[in-house]
Amino acid sequence: MAQELSLRVHPEAPAAPSGLARAWARLRRDPVMIAAALVVAGLLGGGLLAPLLTPYSPHDADVLARLEPPGSSGHLLGTDHLGRDLLARLLYGGRTSLLVGFAAVLLAMAIGVPVGLISGFYGGRVDAVLMRLVDVLMAFPSVLLAIAIIAALGPGLMKTMVAVAIVGVPYYARIVRGLALSLKEKEFVEAARGIGAPAWWIMVRHILPHSSGPLLVAATLDVGWMITAAAGMSFLGLGAQPPTAEWGIMLSEGRQYIRVAPHVSVLPGMAIFLVVLSLNLLGDGLRDLWDPHQRGSGESAGYWS
Repeated sequence: MAQELSLRVHPEAPAAPSGLARAWARLRRDPVMIAAALVVAGLLGGGLLAPLLTPYSPHDADVLARLEPPGSSGHLLGTDHLGRDLLARLLYGGRTSLLVGFAAVLLAMAIGVPVGLISGFYGGRVDAVLMRLVDVLMAFPSVLLAIAIIAALGPGLMKTMVAVAIVGVPYYARIVRGLALSLKEKEFVEAARGIGAPAWWIMVRHILPHSSGPLLVAATLDVGWMITAAAGMSFLGLGAQPPTAEWGIMLSEGRQYIRVAPHVSVLPGMAIFLVVLSLNLLGDGLRDLWDPHQRGSGESAGYWS
């Protein structure tokens, strides 16, 4: 009788919005996060569409057009000390810098996430051994460790990417280990154990998906650090080598002309600043989406479910 009365009073109860719908509703109310996402997307698109956006190659030199200021005829952002178009250098350099940043994060996650999963799930001696190895990496200052790795491998763009990725491994290992330690005591993991599911299946099917939110936030914040670290290595002459178009190299080459042509250094510096700031704002926004204290009442922990 109570059920019939309820159906009569509410004949067509509206369906609850999905997790993605709630996430999109919150994103629309966060203009800072939308602006940050647009900046990152614009820089990525500019790097990918560089051949269509500029007629110049990043390596075309014109000694008769050296150090031209922004707005010069034929060169919207001016030229560098070799007469190369700075817009082309920035677009192609953005492709290189962003590729290194994202690839280094993926490589660090590919190593750190399995280490953290195994360490947190099994615990005991396995946890002790793996975490002591992670502690060894964390004992060194990150920049010093990256320089030491590059010194051992030799300078180069790919070697720089590997170096900064190795430095980032403890970051993801620690995050996933902490999540695995808490999730392995949950009822759904105990149920999977009860039906005889193997350990690798539980880690991949149950623990890792529940760790995807914090991992995405951490990766978004970490890409900016990877880009900055790789640009710093290139600035010191340890990363990408000339004539490669890369923001760190552009900073290094332009510092000699900072008094007579500041735009040669200011433009790549502003590009690094914008992408790192946008990625940090984007990561902060994603963190708020997964933070239960930032959500309205009645929303479940599976925000994207």
